Amino acid sequence: MSLSFLSECKEKVFNRIDALLPDVNKIASSMRYSALADSKCIRAGLIFASGNLNNEISNSALIDMAASIELMHTYSLIHDDLPSMDNDAMRRGQASNHIKFNEATAILTGDALQALAYENIVASPEITDSQKIASIKALADACGHEGMILGQQYDLDAEKNEYNDIKKIHELKTGKLIRVAMTMPHLGN
Repeated sequence: MSLSFLSECKEKVFNRIDALLPDVNKIASSMRYSALADSKCIRAGLIFASGNLNNEISNSALIDMAASIELMHTYSLIHDDLPSMDNDAMRRGQASNHIKFNEATAILTGDALQALAYENIVASPEITDSQKIASIKALADACGHEGMILGQQYDLDAEKNEYNDIKKIHELKTGKLIRVAMTMPHLGN
């Protein structure tokens, strides 16, 4: 994927997220702060690249899928940065969400972004019902108790930097969502 391709993907995704999140209250402001922060949008780029392989899915559907995966990824980063997790003060070149707002707002923001990721897929008129079901299941599996969340727990419990431990953590925290990004446009077809 070229930088210009990723830049085009990012613009489409950020326009969609901007439309999904009017700045109407503190939670929405917090969601916008993190979801529209400068990022590479690699997962979104993978959705566009994969979806463009067979041209069986509309560009609008790809935008909705890509926005949802970026919302899900952003939720995971907000929670990962929390003091009870990795306690990171900076993310994407700016103060972490819990530093800018507060810890409770950051937790609620992550939860709201996760819900919005699913809601965006369900509400998309361009994604078929079978694609919606398959996409939501894939996202839930990748991010749930046997995916990203389990990887986060392994990360919290890790005492040594053993290669196999690190490999398992990255497979669960990062790899599963990347796999969904590459397959989502083809699920439920």
